[in-house]
Amino acid sequence: MLCSIATRGCAAFQRRVAVPLARALPPVPQRLALGSPASPSQLHSIAAVPGPGGPARSVVVTAAASDSGVEEIIKAVREVPSRFHSRLYEAIWRLQAQMAKEVTAMAKEKEAAVTDMAKEKEAAVTAMAKEVTAIAKDNAALAKDNADTIALLANTKQQLLVALYAAGVVNARSFLEHVVKMWRMEQPDGAGKKRLDVLKRGLEERTDLAACLLRDVPSWVPAGMEKEKKKKVESMATNLEAIFKHTSNDIHTFNPVKGLILLRGAHNGPTVAALACLAESMGVPCHIEDEQEDTTTEEDNNAPAA
Repeated sequence: MLCSIATRGCAAFQRRVAVPLARALPPVPQRLALGSPASPSQLHSIAAVPGPGGPARSVVVTAAASDSGVEEIIKAVREVPSRFHSRLYEAIWRLQAQMAKEVTAMAKEKEAAVTDMAKEKEAAVTAMAKEVTAIAKDNAALAKDNADTIALLANTKQQLLVALYAAGVVNARSFLEHVVKMWRMEQPDGAGKKRLDVLKRGLEERTDLAACLLRDVPSWVPAGMEKEKKKKVESMATNLEAIFKHTSNDIHTFNPVKGLILLRGAHNGPTVAALACLAESMGVPCHIEDEQEDTTTEEDNNAPAA
């Protein structure tokens, strides 16, 4: 009968007061936490429950009594005969050990989840860093390619200047003669054409050059002629041919290092602008120098007419 009472007491305790009492208990002794039965001295020191009228008060009961919701626990414990208290408190400690294991498992799961998140974030940052590095390498390679291209163009342009100089280009008129020679070689029946006809055909085939002349040398195209392509080209060609007839244009020199050097004065602005357009069309560097009383200024290709 007493065993039945103890059993019922333990079962009632587990149903009614397991969780609040487990919170109120002191740390589980290592032996009990590992599932070993407690010695009488251990149980007496940590779970001594007084009999009726006894002077002692259990450590567990004292700790639990501090919680207003644990009075029922104390009452339930006192209903169990004192000789069954050891088994009762052993069951309590086992329950507390089980709860501690569950809490530890939950903490480990949370730690693992945080670790996984940190690893994912680290992987994302690493991937982004690799992508940035790849972009930087591509940009560096592109910059190198651009630098190589610029160097190649500069070398090609320098070779062109040397070739023109070797071909007899020494001033503006000889430069224009070389241009006509090249255009004549490109055109069918060019060898038998007059120089003016070669210039006309060359301008018709080079719309960018015609546009440059129309923009920078508007005086070469009379008003109302802009929309008449044939008359416009003919007027431009006639003015280009006129450059051959004036020896004063020999003041514009050609340098194998700098290219075409045009000297702009008070009355030759249209000629200088036209030669600059022609030099740009042929890919030849051009420098324009303005003569003034005390100073000389330089400009690049396509300088507007004075």
